[in-house]
Amino acid sequence: MSVNGDPAWDLGYMLIFLPGDLHPQIPGNCDLCGMWGGDQLIAVWEEGTGRSVAHRLWFEAASHAKVASLIAHGYHLVASGTSSDERLRAWGPYVTHLVEVTGTMCRALASTLSARG
Repeated sequence: MSVNGDPAWDLGYMLIFLPGDLHPQIPGNCDLCGMWGGDQLIAVWEEGTGRSVAHRLWFEAASHAKVASLIAHGYHLVASGTSSDERLRAWGPYVTHLVEVTGTMCRALASTLSARG
């Protein structure tokens, strides 16, 4: 899911799998012994790119939306009978979760933008 562009897209995508200020950790992902936490990932990213993560919420929200749309499409394929891959049916509960998290993040972004005037 890497992007050939702004490296903040990659950071936003990686952060959706770790617990954040506005969302819990996705169960079963990135919680293995020795895996970096969000703070360490951000520190290394800032050092490596020479950039600030002050704008990271936008990229995290966009990444949540992107993953939610991909998972929703996969679930729709099996629910509509277009696909017989039953593994996609298990994605259903994650669709609602990711859409709710995306909404929370977008509301936080909107309040940040309106506070700026």
